[in-house]
Amino acid sequence: MLAGTILTLGGFFYKRFFDWWLFRTLHLCGIIYVGLLALLREYCPLTILENTVRAKYNPDLTYPGSFIVHYIEKLVYPDVNPSTIIGAYYIYCCFYYSGIYN
Repeated sequence: MLAGTILTLGGFFYKRFFDWWLFRTLHLCGIIYVGLLALLREYCPLTILENTVRAKYNPDLTYPGSFIVHYIEKLVYPDVNPSTIIGAYYIYCCFYYSGIYN
């Protein structure tokens, strides 16, 4: 996270940073590595490291499968009462058909 923040700020304040041949080469290698992991159906080494550290701290904190599936699943399938979603949809439809939101 820290390296990503530093690189983003570096690119924001120094526009030629992304034209640097070393940055482009490392970025291309990263893309190829992630593509190979996806093709081989392997987990990212950071996910394995995270689960190992979680297991040493508290075995109940580990999760099966992928990092992305674990966290994105909570966003896609939230633990929300269906009446809340139906109510929000009803309010959206009222605004849409009344011309306020259109």
